[in-house]
Amino acid sequence: MTMLNPARPVSNILLISPPAIRPTAPPLGPASLKAFLQKENPLVDIRCLDLNLDYFYLAMDFLENSIFRMTIYNWSHTDTARQVRRAFTFLKNTPATRENIREYHCQATIFLSFENVFNGIMSDMALRVYMDMPVPNGMELFFQKLSEKITRQQADIVAISVLFDAQMPFTLLLAKKIKAATGARIVIGGPGLALSLIQDGYYRFP
Repeated sequence: MTMLNPARPVSNILLISPPAIRPTAPPLGPASLKAFLQKENPLVDIRCLDLNLDYFYLAMDFLENSIFRMTIYNWSHTDTARQVRRAFTFLKNTPATRENIREYHCQATIFLSFENVFNGIMSDMALRVYMDMPVPNGMELFFQKLSEKITRQQADIVAISVLFDAQMPFTLLLAKKIKAATGARIVIGGPGLALSLIQDGYYRFP
């Protein structure tokens, strides 16, 4: 089952962890799958991409450049962008210790507040773009830049690993954009994949 179909030659596979979930740990599923597939198909280039992490980096850039404007805690847009970037950088570079636990909790609370609001908005926007509905300025650009991180890899097969329902709107949109831009074969799997959606044909891309 793990050997690739020789009738359709494959030189490289890209395994993706899509947005939007909490960026607190590297996705182990794609990494484990890569090791297994590489053992069975040693001549195929198999790579992993944590697109969820790229999603948050891109969000920071869009906030700081005022392409996206949002507020939390009654802060201004500028203060929100600055405080969220500070929290993002702190959590990325600073392990929690007994000495900094108060500051760690403060920065984590700020980032979680931002994450909850931002992910809710972007989930809705992803579905709107997927269905070709109008969206505010900047949204199309955001998802285009996100999908380009995949399309520039020029993979023959793009496999998207879904852990949670929150990833489904982004997975649908990314699969549609990748298929349109590259014609790559799209494989969607993982424990978060809903059987009912498969039966309804949501994952059939011509």
